[in-house]
Amino acid sequence: MPLSQQLRKARDLLSWSLAEASERTGLPSSIIARAEIGEGAPDITLVQLACLQGALEAAGVKIGYDGTVVLAREAPLQG
Repeated sequence: MPLSQQLRKARDLLSWSLAEASERTGLPSSIIARAEIGEGAPDITLVQLACLQGALEAAGVKIGYDGTVVLAREAPLQG
């Protein structure tokens, strides 16, 4: 699964809207939406990607290099 699709799946697993993801990452929702569109690598900077991925992982989502996206059971879902 391309990273852009993994990011979208991760946000879906957390039931985050674009607005909530924006609030939690500090990134504009347009940047997050752009990261989730298309095939392959997201069309955002590495700093923006690190911020987005860091927030998703802090909320308990594990994004694997093999294309997997899983939600850890013990992870907190609420901020």
